[in-house]
This record gives sequence, C-alpha cells and structure tokens, in this order.
Amino acid sequence: MDPNSTAPSAPIAIERLQHAAEVLRVVAHPVRLRIIDQLKNGERTVSELFQAIGTTQSYMSQQLGLMKAKGVVHARRDGNQVHYALTNLKVVEIIHCICLRDNDAEHRPTDPVEPET
Repeated sequence: MDPNSTAPSAPIAIERLQHAAEVLRVVAHPVRLRIIDQLKNGERTVSELFQAIGTTQSYMSQQLGLMKAKGVVHARRDGNQVHYALTNLKVVEIIHCICLRDNDAEHRPTDPVEPET
C-alpha cells in the first residue's frame, strides 16, 4: 500500500483491526516504547534492558512478558540469559512516523502567515 496514494483501498478485516488495536495498546506505554527503541538494533538481555532504561529487573520482566504475550517481542534462552528481540520491525517504523509527525507539528506555525504587502 502506497501511503501517498489517494486511490481507495479495500476495508481491513475487523479481526486484523482488533489485533492492531491490541498491539497498539501494548506498545502505548513509555517504558515499553523505550524497550522497543532499545531493541530496534537487535536483541538484548533483560539485564541490558533494565540497566539501559533504569528500572528494576522484575518490572522489566513484567513489561517484556506483556509484549511477548501480544507477539511484539520474542525470547531466546542462552544458558541463564534470556535474549529479547522485536518480532516485527514495522512497529519501529510506526513509532518513528509518529515522532516525526510530532516533530513536524512543533515547527509548523500555528497561525497562517499573512503575505507582506
């Protein structure tokens, strides 16, 4: 789907929209957004994540569990370490688009500029 296209597209199935809403609810949290930001360049351990973000290990594990349950991240065990990675990097693109839009809005004048006469 071309985001710049004005051509109408078929409606998205309700089941897909419900799944999208569930995923968006899970990622719509400042700590979980920071986890996604940490994982955008590859997998990290729970220890690496809670140290980088500045929270406790138990809180980090709880957040990762929620994200794993909705398929946002997946885990890989290596001895006593659990490595987490994003399941789909498209979530990073969505967050990036929102951040860029907000950044663009900050630099946009609030009132129309009147041409000088």
